[in-house]
Amino acid sequence: MLGFLMSSLICIGDLKGLFGLLMVNMQMLRAKLKIFDVSYGHGTANTALVYHHQKLLALSEGDKPYAIKIFGMLDYDKRLGHNFTAHPKVDPFTGEMFTLGYSHTAPYVTYRVISKDGFMQDPVPITISDPVLMHDFAIRELFNIYGPSSVL
Repeated sequence: MLGFLMSSLICIGDLKGLFGLLMVNMQMLRAKLKIFDVSYGHGTANTALVYHHQKLLALSEGDKPYAIKIFGMLDYDKRLGHNFTAHPKVDPFTGEMFTLGYSHTAPYVTYRVISKDGFMQDPVPITISDPVLMHDFAIRELFNIYGPSSVL
């Protein structure tokens, strides 16, 4: 019940200015004190949808993906330990899905590749000096393009 309540109260669009910083820190404190169990997810998954490996995923940057077909969070057999972008890219030739997650703690950005069969490869930390909001990225045949976003 508390998870549903938090999901309905915290919306990314509401996280502006000092109120936004307070709400993010309150949520982190609740998770640390085990008042709020984040293992079941805590977001609204209302940013994007992607179909991959016979699963429809509902996505939001602040949480892991939710598999609509099974009505639950998808953590790739416990291999996903970080947030999951709401804008993953699926290679039209290989069927692989490319994703990233960002965090308040190092590594601040983590890159992942998920095979067309749904196996998540090992994480690739992206070394940067400070935490950033990494809202989206682009993939090319030989490289990926990342650009941090400004929040405040």
